[in-house]
Amino acid sequence: MSEPANKEKASHANTHQYGLQEYLSLGYIYLIILGIISDVIYFNFFGINILKYAAISDILISPISTLVKDIRVLITVVVFIGLAYLFMFKAMPIFHLKNKQKGWYRKIQDVEKMDKYYGDVGSNNIKKAGFLLFFLFSMFLGMGIGSGTAISNKIKNGNIKLDHTIIFSDNISKQVKMIGQNSGYLFYVTEGQKKVSITPMGQVKEIQKL
Repeated sequence: MSEPANKEKASHANTHQYGLQEYLSLGYIYLIILGIISDVIYFNFFGINILKYAAISDILISPISTLVKDIRVLITVVVFIGLAYLFMFKAMPIFHLKNKQKGWYRKIQDVEKMDKYYGDVGSNNIKKAGFLLFFLFSMFLGMGIGSGTAISNKIKNGNIKLDHTIIFSDNISKQVKMIGQNSGYLFYVTEGQKKVSITPMGQVKEIQKL
């Protein structure tokens, strides 16, 4: 093959190689999409189109705000992702390597196929990454549905627990159940109320946690 052809081939290959920065950027874009989906589903339970009230900054931090709503959720997510990574990327290849010559293992697994699967590093990593992406999608989807269902049912049944006091700019205060908050608006329910109230942050003087 001629030298120009080799250079063209190498140049073409380089355009398809991604570094850590590119992967991190793509990963965060994916998390932003998941955060938006989770918020849209969550607020939809209260009849709110959250995208109408969200600024660009709210969208950019949506995955972070979703995860830090409850420290227990954040810890659970980190633990599960860590365990999933160790299981798929570490434990399974080692388990296959140690047992692929054993009769019982060969009866339940296509050893040649698994050799190719674990030996093809690039393809294998893509498949494992796909598993983690699906896990994250399911997790964010579950958080949106689970939280929205639980709180909306409590509102309908009148079982809400007031957790914040809002002091407005005219010094009137209300004890409320906080549903959500972004850079521009507060979403809350007062005692005995069946619908979510929306107040611009400009009308709020102070928020106190009960």
